[in-house]
Amino acid sequence: MRNLTAAIFLGLVSVAMVSAQPTTKPATPQVRAETVDARVSVGRLVALSDVEVTLKTEKGVEKTALLDLAEMTSATPGNPLTVVGRQIVKTAAGGHVTASALTVADGKVHFTNPSLGKITFAFSRVAAMYLPPSNQSAADVLSKCASLEIEPGDQDVVVVAQKSGGWLGIEGIVKSIDDKMLTFSWKGADRKIGLPSIRAIFLAPTGSPKAEKFKGVLTLRDGSSVRFASLTYSKGAFSVSMVGSGETKIAEGDMAAVKFVSDRVVNLSDLKPQAVKQHGLLDTAMAWRANRSVSGGAILLGGRSFSTGLGLHSFCELTYNLDAEYKSLIAIVGIDDVIRPGGDANVTFVGDGKEILAPLRITGKGKPQAVRVSLAGVKTFIIRVDYGKDLLDVGDHVDLAGARLIK
Repeated sequence: MRNLTAAIFLGLVSVAMVSAQPTTKPATPQVRAETVDARVSVGRLVALSDVEVTLKTEKGVEKTALLDLAEMTSATPGNPLTVVGRQIVKTAAGGHVTASALTVADGKVHFTNPSLGKITFAFSRVAAMYLPPSNQSAADVLSKCASLEIEPGDQDVVVVAQKSGGWLGIEGIVKSIDDKMLTFSWKGADRKIGLPSIRAIFLAPTGSPKAEKFKGVLTLRDGSSVRFASLTYSKGAFSVSMVGSGETKIAEGDMAAVKFVSDRVVNLSDLKPQAVKQHGLLDTAMAWRANRSVSGGAILLGGRSFSTGLGLHSFCELTYNLDAEYKSLIAIVGIDDVIRPGGDANVTFVGDGKEILAPLRITGKGKPQAVRVSLAGVKTFIIRVDYGKDLLDVGDHVDLAGARLIK
């Protein structure tokens, strides 16, 4: 009995000691802020308003005007499309948002996101809804839809998994969804389909989308992304006003990246060249591409994927009429990761007939190079990709990643 009492006493003391130990506070995420002209600051986010961002860096407190800010990042976002069993809403703007408790009523899509809370989008703001089973991902659903050539058309398309194992795309009009059934108008009559058998819903476009002003795109750690009309930060939380939905708050740790829209910045890929010259060593040219590598895939440099930029191949020469509107060009130049360590090319920038930067020799064995090209007063701007020292065009998959013109 005495031993038992002692054991109980020691156990209580141990619990008290554990409870008394100070809890470790999670480390505050470090934020990397990059301006439109490629200046970078790293530190703790102190404040974000509609006017400026404030960071506490090793150098002290730094403030940057929002008009000069290109992006803020604190983590590498995941890919929600690859998570098994995760429902996804694809917005008309191309973003993907993790969803649960998904319903449809009165021409609106209602769902809940773990970080953003309850969201309501009009049909016009939604392109698709993916409802994979517990053993598949949205990417699996998309892959099978593509293999069966099931695509959105003039009407809504509901993709149904049949008992036989096959999938069927049915055209009609989506009317409502609750936690059990989808009500669907097909050939003039309402039909009901059990929700567990539905794999995807593609909503028909509702005409030309209206040009809407938005301040940027917020990406969460799980990869969900939404456009915002306003984004502020104070005391460990962001206040977000989502375009097409309401206002909400998210914890600082849920933010992965923010890309801002600036009137001072134009993506080079948005401009149409005034003239194009391209040919291969044997007169077979690989065509240049906007926002893709010349092979047709995403632009990949240094292990990063870029949504904007140019994919070029030797020999290629693009001529732009800039009419002296821009101050500089910012880009990362290199051989696309897909083809490395192959590739050997020279990249030259010419303004009004003169080289405005020493020619860059880039190879698949070297690292991508960040370039800043002065364009002050330049009216005619030429980007030229030529053969390297090997005098061959094999593997010369040159990327100008994130290429942007600064006014």
